[in-house]
Amino acid sequence: MEVRTAPRPHAVPLEGPAAVLGLCGAAAAFLVSAWLFLAPGLIGAAGLGRTASLIWTAASATPLPLAAAERTLVLSYVESYRANDALVEVRPGVEAKRSNVEGVRLDGRTVYYDVLSHQSFGPLRSGRVGRDDVHILSREGDGPVAVVIYALKR
Repeated sequence: MEVRTAPRPHAVPLEGPAAVLGLCGAAAAFLVSAWLFLAPGLIGAAGLGRTASLIWTAASATPLPLAAAERTLVLSYVESYRANDALVEVRPGVEAKRSNVEGVRLDGRTVYYDVLSHQSFGPLRSGRVGRDDVHILSREGDGPVAVVIYALKR
């Protein structure tokens, strides 16, 4: 018994201008998809220095009082994962601690923290408010682990 296979369609090779156009179109599609994938991280990293310096400049103003116990509590959210501080989605594929997005409740008020050398998602770093809209309560550390603790003006 003879086994027959179906004929395979043959690809028509592109030649001349059609080949160039097809290659350029594929390259453009690749570059656009790569940019859309990488842009949020690149923009955040590129703007980190500028944003951090704006926050640090704001932090150089005279800080409002923040009790030592309150400062310790907020820093505990910065330094470790806590059971009551679940990860929340900030944008597709990006998660952050709830405290970094929504702040930390202290005796009826909410304070926020931004870690200057890392992405932070509080209202100041995310651009929801400007530095004139916040009271800087404390700045902690220096270098790669500098933290600014602030509250919104009402």
